[in-house]
Amino acid sequence: MVVKKNEKNIDVIALWERTHTVFGRKKKKGCHVVLEHSSISRRHAMIVCDGRKFFLTDLGSAHGTKIDDRKIESGALSELKENSVITFGHSTRSYVVKGIEVGEAEEKSTNEMSDLALPTSFGGNQKKKTVDVMKPKFDAFERKDKVSSTRKEREREIEAATQSFLSSSSNQNSSSSSTTAKSSTKRKVSSIASNNVITSYCLPVTHEVDVTEVGQHKKTVSCIAIDRAGARMSTGSFDYEVKMWDFYGMRDRRRPFREFEAIEGHPVLSLSYSPTGDRLLIGTGESRCKVVDRDGSEILIFRKGDPYLHDMSRTAGHITGVTSCYWLPGSENRVVTASRDSTVRIWDLNGTKHWTGELVNLQIIKHKDGSGRKTGVTCVTCSNRMIASGCEDGSVQLWTRDQSKYTRPQLMNRTAHEAVQNGICSMAFDPDGRLLATRGHDGRLRLWDTRKFSEPVQSVAGLFTSPSGGAGVAFDKDGMILATVTAAGKSSKGKQIGGKVLFFDIQRENPAPIHKLNLDKTESGVALCWHHTMNQIAVGTSEGRVKMLFSPDYSIKGVVMMASRRPKKRKVVSAAAIDEILGGGTIANPDALPEYSNMPSRAKQSNLDRRDAKKSKKPYAPKREEQYERYMNRNYNDIMKIQKERRAAKFLDKDPRAQLLKYASEKNDGVFTSAWSDTQPKTVLATKTLEQEEIDLKKADEDYLKNN
Repeated sequence: MVVKKNEKNIDVIALWERTHTVFGRKKKKGCHVVLEHSSISRRHAMIVCDGRKFFLTDLGSAHGTKIDDRKIESGALSELKENSVITFGHSTRSYVVKGIEVGEAEEKSTNEMSDLALPTSFGGNQKKKTVDVMKPKFDAFERKDKVSSTRKEREREIEAATQSFLSSSSNQNSSSSSTTAKSSTKRKVSSIASNNVITSYCLPVTHEVDVTEVGQHKKTVSCIAIDRAGARMSTGSFDYEVKMWDFYGMRDRRRPFREFEAIEGHPVLSLSYSPTGDRLLIGTGESRCKVVDRDGSEILIFRKGDPYLHDMSRTAGHITGVTSCYWLPGSENRVVTASRDSTVRIWDLNGTKHWTGELVNLQIIKHKDGSGRKTGVTCVTCSNRMIASGCEDGSVQLWTRDQSKYTRPQLMNRTAHEAVQNGICSMAFDPDGRLLATRGHDGRLRLWDTRKFSEPVQSVAGLFTSPSGGAGVAFDKDGMILATVTAAGKSSKGKQIGGKVLFFDIQRENPAPIHKLNLDKTESGVALCWHHTMNQIAVGTSEGRVKMLFSPDYSIKGVVMMASRRPKKRKVVSAAAIDEILGGGTIANPDALPEYSNMPSRAKQSNLDRRDAKKSKKPYAPKREEQYERYMNRNYNDIMKIQKERRAAKFLDKDPRAQLLKYASEKNDGVFTSAWSDTQPKTVLATKTLEQEEIDLKKADEDYLKNN
């Protein structure tokens, strides 16, 4: 395709490089050719190639698209011929088609157009959000203008062809490879279809970075939180530690700048940043939550309730472990926490505090099962209007925010999920707060419309869920794509299947995923966070790793900055370079000589000389015997007996004569004895004891008497 302006060729566009080419004003919306003109829409038009022919379709643009000065209908496919002139909006540039080979007849080509892959997100079936509450089927978008019956039938055909293509492409992508020519052809088709899906939905999954390559957790990563600006990320794990990451300061080493244990001996189960990103709420297996600043320093800790009170409204806090916590959207000082004591509590960080400095809860929401008994709350999430809580019995309860007293839920579904293990493991609202996605331990993912809460809009079964950590869910920034993670498990045939990251289009009636990302065979996906500002996905696994998914075309900040930042280069100067600088001379460095290497400073040397007895002319102090503590416990019996035994063991059993004779063999030090050596008397030590002398005297007397 040749681009012309004022009858001059200014550029050439190759259409054979990809299966479809998108024209628009913004590159972040998946546009391959960016048109900088005020009349061009963000995604204006698209050219599709089926391998032999090219077709042009308008993606619902405001100022339309023309072929040979003929405006084409929005959403319809128009065949391009040799030397066809295309104009977009009111732009003065024209695009002339060149090098298209004419294939079969037009009748056959029109029959093949129904097999083309036209994603609905490109405007082939654009609709407007509905406000009909009683409508039985969910329809997120609805057309503004009324069209004829023939055009509606044409739209149904395009939508059916799109759904069949996407479902077939996902099945081909998940099938195992084969060595035959037929299987290789399928792999090529599935890879092309996968690329089409990523480009069509602007999924940030083209690149992957393991953030915890150096600072990896020792156990399962249970929760991930990223501040609103996308500058810092915090991860919590079952190894009791919270690690904080700074995207602006990380380089290729990817180390956390802070690691700490929130509450000693308790796993971290939930994290949530404040709307301003200056504080972090930490929920652990203990009954108290903690609030820290963005650097990890403790600001506040919550009060623990009285476990001996039956009425939970009379306690100042939770009495069992906290399962989930969430910072209320739009509020700087209010948070909500959930616990297995059947309560959800609302806290005001500027509210009442105990005399110990611990925060007391502001409001309480009690939960009961169908029989009126207490049921534990396993997860909680909030929107701008509602608070949603998931319970152990599989029920989902929705409460209106900012009430003076919470008595009954506004919406409730007792059979939302089966009561398996811990019931519901995760929930998430879409950006508008109209849709609620829930994930349960029964292996089901369900989508609910808050305007009709009796039945789910969509339901997907057969998803493996981690028994300990659960599985997270998240919406994209437009609320069109729903993502979730699965755990590793075994198929019906006994084959080991690794964890996956699945993406679903909530507009499609077919619940099959549009895209899949495989983890390791023994690795399960647990935590999931889709940041809307950065358009990046963080996945926490059972192996203690955190994987960041992004795309350079659709993502900003975050890992994109870290991945593009080069490591610091260390300047190493060789000896040859030094010789060249000095002109071949030698370097005089006396401190590098061996005799000067360990020489202490003057102050240190004077202290050493002062302690030396010979240099300071001060004799060493005499050796003292071991001293014992005079104080002993009053409650201990036979104190006097023990003291006598210790004294006898240390002193009384020693011979004083032997203790004195051991000094006779020692040589005198001339430094201290030379001054008085001439005046000192000769040291005479007794060689015998008194008893031995008496015995010798008696023996000498007896010998004398015998001889005389």
